[in-house]
Order: sequence, then structure tokens, then C-alpha cells
Amino acid sequence: MDTIKNELQMNAFDRVLDKLCLTPIGLAGLILLLVLPFIPPFNQEYMLRWLIYCGFVAAMSVGFDFTAGFINIVNFGYMAVAGTGGYTSGSLWWWEAFLQQSSV
Repeated sequence: MDTIKNELQMNAFDRVLDKLCLTPIGLAGLILLLVLPFIPPFNQEYMLRWLIYCGFVAAMSVGFDFTAGFINIVNFGYMAVAGTGGYTSGSLWWWEAFLQQSSV
């Protein structure tokens, strides 16, 4: 019953934020992350790669937090996938560098 009262007392903005499961600070952070790649110091390729990598790690940490905290199962599969991707990327980079040097 208290939930219904609280929902009726909310204004429209708070209702939208509640449906999106966001706080006002979370909404501001999301907007900042969407606008950040268009701001001149952050639109360089190097910075964009770091932003994408940070988003990838943040998504993996949210998934790990869900599995470890909510369902109480520690799952290291996230890190296995990330490690396999890193190992494959490093192996392919080395092979490409080797082929470029051997063709010279």
C-alpha cells in the first residue's frame, strides 16, 4: 500500500526515472557518457578506445556483481571470456607484426 501512495505522490519526472531505474545523478552521468565522445578533447581515437574499454569493463563488473551478489554464485566466466579475447588479440597482433617484418 505504501508503494502505491509513493507512486501517486511522485511527479512525472520522478515516475520516468523510476521506470528507467535511474536516479537524477545516474541520468546526468548517462547523458554525460553519451555526449562525451563529441567534446573535442575526448573525440580522439585514443580516448574513444579508452571510453569503449571502460564501458566494456563496467558492463562486465555489473554482470559479476549481479551473479555474485544477487544469486550468490561466483562466476569467473566473464574474466575467462575477457582473457581469451585479450590472448587472441595479442596473438593476432604478434602474427601480423611478424608477417610485416618478414615481407620487408
